[in-house]
Amino acid sequence: MLGAFTLFESVSVCALTASLEPVSVLISIAVFWVATSALWIVASMTNLESHLTRNLFIGLMVGSVFYLVIDLLLLITWGAYAWMWTLWAGFGVIFAGLYVIIDLMYIMTPGQIAQDDYILGAILLYVDMVRMFFYILMILGENK
Repeated sequence: MLGAFTLFESVSVCALTASLEPVSVLISIAVFWVATSALWIVASMTNLESHLTRNLFIGLMVGSVFYLVIDLLLLITWGAYAWMWTLWAGFGVIFAGLYVIIDLMYIMTPGQIAQDDYILGAILLYVDMVRMFFYILMILGENK
């Protein structure tokens, strides 16, 4: 299942980047690298407290539900509000970045994820990073 999931994700990333200008994809990769490096530094310097993490996770869930509702409204009005797509992609980058910080904190804190669940931790981090890359491509990507 992990192999099929990875294959599907790589095909979807390839399909998206194939329709964009190469320069905009390279700029998106550079922005993504800088953002993930900064998120790793933040996660490595933040202590994991259960109350803080729980409240942050609840806030992210509520924000994600709100984000999905607005996303559906934008899909209905497809091209009418192009500037809103950029705004909501920016919020998507922020939400995905917060999820990356939480995933990194769980992976780096001993005892949070069982030693046998390293694959689960890698998948959580991978999915959030791919989502963040998609949002960066939505902002910076230029169609051919």
